[in-house]
Amino acid sequence: MNSITLQDLTQKAPALIQQLEKDQTLLVTNDSKPVALLFAADEESLDPCLKALHQVRRSGELTLKDINAIIAESRKARALPNG
Repeated sequence: MNSITLQDLTQKAPALIQQLEKDQTLLVTNDSKPVALLFAADEESLDPCLKALHQVRRSGELTLKDINAIIAESRKARALPNG
């Protein structure tokens, strides 16, 4: 996983967005210590990714089956008409 400094994040945002699109994940550091993790996202992947991250933080563990279930649930919810 590639890493970037907090200073680079603030000064070189456009180039870092391109790098994020290529690498999918970037670790942000400040004084050589990790402070954030950036993930590439789009409209379709955002909700399932956030839900999976929250579940992992709560449980500390997430299986591939869990991830697939979260994604399927999100896709099903988006397919339902608003009402």
